[in-house]
Amino acid sequence: MSMVIGGLKFRMQKFNPRSASISASLLFVAIIGVFAPTIFSKIFGSLHCSGCETTYDAVPLGDGDVRPGSPVNITDYAGFLCKQCEQSLHGPHGDITLYKKHIKPMVYAISIILPLAYLIGLLFTMKTHSAHVFGEFEQELKQENAANGHHGHAQWSKVKSTIILLLSAVAIALCADLISENIQPLLEATGISEYFIGVTMLSLVSELPEVVNGVQFALQNNVNLGIEIGCSTAIQVCLVQIPLLVLVNLIYPMGFYMVFNDVHLWTVIFSVVIINYIFQDGKSDYFQGSIVVFIYMLLMCMYFFMITPDHAMCHPSPQNSGPPTTPVPSV
Repeated sequence: MSMVIGGLKFRMQKFNPRSASISASLLFVAIIGVFAPTIFSKIFGSLHCSGCETTYDAVPLGDGDVRPGSPVNITDYAGFLCKQCEQSLHGPHGDITLYKKHIKPMVYAISIILPLAYLIGLLFTMKTHSAHVFGEFEQELKQENAANGHHGHAQWSKVKSTIILLLSAVAIALCADLISENIQPLLEATGISEYFIGVTMLSLVSELPEVVNGVQFALQNNVNLGIEIGCSTAIQVCLVQIPLLVLVNLIYPMGFYMVFNDVHLWTVIFSVVIINYIFQDGKSDYFQGSIVVFIYMLLMCMYFFMITPDHAMCHPSPQNSGPPTTPVPSV
């Protein structure tokens, strides 16, 4: 949205391609880390179906077509006809060896590696190569502001900014918690897919401040800051918050297995590839922003019509002894 709104006011806006390249690299690290257990379960998991029946090739004993009541030889085995099949972490007879001995240790190892990648990214951009990443772009920005007569300066102190930031974070967290606790009546009344609610209402509540700030910065010809805020949020969720959820799940089990649905897997991969392509030239306009918005709308249409499996619905389940099949709710 910041690229669209800013592009309508300014013909062309620039952002820091070096910083965006680092963000794109960290997003690829996040994809590999977050979805490695999902890919592993797809390759080595068992295929579970709601129902299967044996099929046979009907071969006539006589000399004509097969007609009702005519004798047929059903000894020619054809195979199985199954419906509603999906990959599962459960093996035969409820065996969960795959999850306990392979996927679970992998999740713990990934939860250690991902924060390290985030720390390396911070060290590279903020300490060792700060001048290389930001120096040239900041110099160009200062020259443009001087030519246009714009001279920005801080209006809040660091203490005031920190306090307001913390209070805003607490308020947003309370709003998100309030919505998540009272969303069940909406689901029961409308029948909307819970996946759609998860990727729209629940996610947009926490992201609303960054969307508003990104639009405001873009209107001030500073789309770079809006893009940095959006990318940093996605990176922090994948490289910091998800490992923290794994740690919390270890202390207080809440059913977080870090195994996601196929739709989530391919949606995130496709989105990161598109963002990486947009970041290549370091320039943005309303056309590029509109294309990204259209892609988002198409993905939301897919989620809106998506069928929610029974074991991914928001209701208590009497059986919660083992890991679920792969179509689990998103984070």
